[in-house]
Amino acid sequence: LPGANAPGEADSPAEEEEEVLWEKIESARHQLTRSLNPAKLTPYLRQCRVIDEQDEEEVLSSCRFPYKSNRTGHLMDILRNRGKRGYEAFLESLEFYYPEHFTQLTGREPVQRCSMILDEEGPEGLTQFLMLEVKKVRAQRKEHLVREHQLKVKNQALEEEQTRLGQQLQELLKVQERCQRLREEWDSNSMELLRLKDENYMLAMRYAQLCEEKNLAVLRSRDLQLLVDQLKCKVSSLEEECRLLRKHKSTGPQREAEERGQPDMVSELQAENQRLTASLQELQSMLQAASEAQAPGSQRILLDILEHDWNEAQDERQELCQKLHSVQSELQWAEELRDKYLQEVEDLQLKHRTLQKDCDLYKHRMNTVLSQLEEIEKERDQAIQSRDRVQLQYSQSLVEKDQYRKRVRALEEERDELRSKFSQVEGVESTLEAQLPQCQGNRDVCTSSYSLCSNLSSTWSLSDNPSSLGNGVMDTLGVPEVTPESEKDINRLSTFPFPPCAGSILRRQRENESVPFKRAEGWAALAVWGGGESGGAGRAGCVGRGRLLALVHSPTCLPDPDRSPKPYSVVRPLVVQAPRPVVLSPECIAPRLIRNLLDLPTSRLDFHLCPASEQEQSAATPSQENCMAPGSLQDQRKSRRIRTIRECIGKNKHCLLELGLQRVRDLIKSEIYPIIIHVEVTEKNVRGLRSLLRKPGQRDSDVVKLCRSAEQGLHALPCSWARVDAQSWCHAEELVKVVRRCVFQEQNRVVWVEAGEL
Repeated sequence: LPGANAPGEADSPAEEEEEVLWEKIESARHQLTRSLNPAKLTPYLRQCRVIDEQDEEEVLSSCRFPYKSNRTGHLMDILRNRGKRGYEAFLESLEFYYPEHFTQLTGREPVQRCSMILDEEGPEGLTQFLMLEVKKVRAQRKEHLVREHQLKVKNQALEEEQTRLGQQLQELLKVQERCQRLREEWDSNSMELLRLKDENYMLAMRYAQLCEEKNLAVLRSRDLQLLVDQLKCKVSSLEEECRLLRKHKSTGPQREAEERGQPDMVSELQAENQRLTASLQELQSMLQAASEAQAPGSQRILLDILEHDWNEAQDERQELCQKLHSVQSELQWAEELRDKYLQEVEDLQLKHRTLQKDCDLYKHRMNTVLSQLEEIEKERDQAIQSRDRVQLQYSQSLVEKDQYRKRVRALEEERDELRSKFSQVEGVESTLEAQLPQCQGNRDVCTSSYSLCSNLSSTWSLSDNPSSLGNGVMDTLGVPEVTPESEKDINRLSTFPFPPCAGSILRRQRENESVPFKRAEGWAALAVWGGGESGGAGRAGCVGRGRLLALVHSPTCLPDPDRSPKPYSVVRPLVVQAPRPVVLSPECIAPRLIRNLLDLPTSRLDFHLCPASEQEQSAATPSQENCMAPGSLQDQRKSRRIRTIRECIGKNKHCLLELGLQRVRDLIKSEIYPIIIHVEVTEKNVRGLRSLLRKPGQRDSDVVKLCRSAEQGLHALPCSWARVDAQSWCHAEELVKVVRRCVFQEQNRVVWVEAGEL
C-alpha cells in the first residue's frame, strides 16, 4: 500500500501545481480573450507540437466560434487539456508575441528563449520558424508601407484638391468683391438716373411753356410786321408829298400864293409829320421789342442740346440695366458655386482629419512592427554569427583534410617511384638471365615501359603541380595556376565537385575498338577518358596505377588480340576563338530544347538554328540523285552542312545542330570543334522533361534508358564534352537557361581532341 500510494502522492502535487498555474491564467481570462489573437499564436503552438492541424482548423475556422474572444477561449481550453506542456507553450507564445501579458502573469521580463521549439524541432526548426516569422513581419511591413504610400498619395491629392479649392475660393471672393462694387455702382447710377428723370421732367415742362411763349411771340411778330409794312407805305406816300411840296416852293409867287392860300395845310402837314415821327419812334421801339422777343432762339439750341443729352442718358441707362441684370445672374451663379465649394471643403477637411488620424495610427503600428523586426534581426545576426563560427571550424577541418590528402599523395608518388625503380632492376636481371634474342626483345619492352611510366607519372602529378605541363602549353592555353590558397577557398565554400581545369586527367574506356600496343616516343599529353570522380575514387585509381605499372614492366607483357586495350589516348589542347556549333544530347529532347533556347530573349543574336531538313538537304535534284553514287551524295551533303556551319560562324553566332553523335567525328575532321552538352536525366527529374520529349507517350524508364545509352555513346567521341548535372535544374524552363549558360562557359574553355583526329 505505501508503494502504491507513492505515485499518486507524487502526481497530486504536480496536478495541484498545474491547477494553480491555470487558475492564475483563468483569473486574467477575460482580459486575455479580448486582447489575444489566436491566428497569431497557433503557428508557434503547432511548432511546439502542443496542438495539431485539426485543432488549429477548429479554433480558426469553426462556425461555433464567430468572435475572436470565443476562439481565444477555446484555444485556452485546448491548451489546458494538454497539461503542463500546454501551459509552458502558452507562456512561451505570450513571451514571444505579447510580452506585456507575459510580464503581467509571471512577473518576469520576457527573454524569448523558444525552449520548447528547441526541444521538439531543434535549432533548425527554430531557425525555420524564425525565418517564417521574419517573412510574415516583412510581408506585413510591406503591406503597411504600401498602405502608407497610398495614404500619402491620397493625402497629397487631397492637399492639391484643397489648394485648388482655396484658389477657387480666392477667385470667388474676388468675384464677390467685384459684384459688390458693381452693386454699389448700380445704386449710385440708379440715384443719378432718378435725378436725371426729375431734371428731364422739369426741362420738359419748361420746354412746353417756352413753346407756348414762342407761338405767341410769332403771332405778335406777324402783326407788327403788317403794321410796319403799312407804316412804310404811309411814309413813302408822305415823302412823295414832301417832294412835291418842295417843288412847289421853288416857284416863288406861286408858292407864296399857295403859302398864303394854304397856311392851314402846312400846319396840318407839320402836325402829320410830328405824328408820323412819333409813330416811327413807336414803331422802332416796337421793332426793338420784337427783336428782343425773337431772342429765345438760343434757348432752342440749349433745349436741343438737353434733348440730345437726355437721349444719351436713356441709352446709357438701358446699357446699365442690361449690365446690372447680367451681373446679378453671375452673382447668383457665383454664390451657388461658393456654397457648393464650401460644402466640399468641409467634407474634405473632415476626410483629411480622418485620414490624418488613420495615418498616425498606422505610423504607431509600423513603429511597433519595426521595433519587433529589429529584435528579430538582432536574433538573426546572432544566429548568423554562430553559423559563421561553425562554418569557420568546418573550413579549418577541410583545410587540414586537404593537407593530409597532399601528404598521402606525396607518399603515393614516392611509392610509385620506388616501384618503378624496382621494376627497372627486375628488368635488368631478366635481361641478364635470358638469351640474346630474348634479351633484345625484353629490352625493347622495358624501354617502352619506362617511357610510358614516366609519361604516366608526369600526367598523374598534374592535379598537384599544374605547372609540370611545361611553360609552352600553359602559356598557349592561358589557364591560371591552381594554388593551395584557391583550393582552400574552393573547399571552404562548397563541397560539390568542380569542372576539370587545365591539369585534369581525362579517362576513357574503349569498349568496341581495339588499339594495338605501340611504343610512345617523345613527349605526349596522356589523358584518362571516362567518368572519373573526385573523393574516394582516388584511392582506387592509385591501386589501378600500381597494377598497370606492374603489368607494363612484366616481361610477359605482349599484345594479345583477345584483350581490350588500355583506356588511354594521346590528346592535344586547342583554343578556339570563333563561335563553336552546339550539339545537344540526348537526341530525344534536343529538338524541343533547341527551339526553347531560341525563344529566350536576345537568343536570336547569339544562336542560329540549322534544322535537320536543311542539314540533310542534298545539293542535287532527284534525277541527279539516282545517277550519283551513294558516296558522292553523302560527300555533297557533308560539304553542304559544313558550308552552312561556316556561314553561321562567319556571322559570329553559335550554330544549333540537330545532329546525332556519330556525325561529330566528321565535323572534327573538317576542323570544326562543336560544343557537346549532355543533359543528365534521372528518375527524379524525368517528369520535368515531358514537354521536351519528341514522343509524348514514352514511359519514364524508357526515357532514362535512352539518356543513359546516349551518355555511354559520348565516351566514344574523340573530343571533350560537358554535362549538365541533374541537381542544377528542376523544370524545362530552368534547363534552357542552364544550357545557355553552359554554352557560353564551354566557349571560353580549352578543347581537348585526340591527336589522331587532328
